[in-house]
Amino acid sequence: IAPTVLAYLGQPAMPGAEGVDLLGEVPARPIFVETPRNGVDVTFFAYAVTDGRWRLIYDVVGNTTELYDLEADPGELRNLADREPARVAELRATLARWLDTTGSVRPYEAADDEGGDH
Repeated sequence: IAPTVLAYLGQPAMPGAEGVDLLGEVPARPIFVETPRNGVDVTFFAYAVTDGRWRLIYDVVGNTTELYDLEADPGELRNLADREPARVAELRATLARWLDTTGSVRPYEAADDEGGDH
């Protein structure tokens, strides 16, 4: 929020700030999602990355990959993973880089078991 407020006030950006001015042109970037695979057992996750028109979904437990062209198939009905192996590899590499640099979200139960604060 800080970059947006500063730009609105006509002030220079903060050095090293991770945010962007939302009133200006927002650069395209991948969007990452981490979600429990189901509502009953939230100890394992599925991950997704959306980059432009493409969305890759990776299920860790089932070791399955789905790829969708959101412009041609907004309802995500046609899995293109077998037909687009190069795109799958590219998006899996993007997802792997994100997972390597981001702490995975842990379920509340796991945090409680370890005595962690929320």
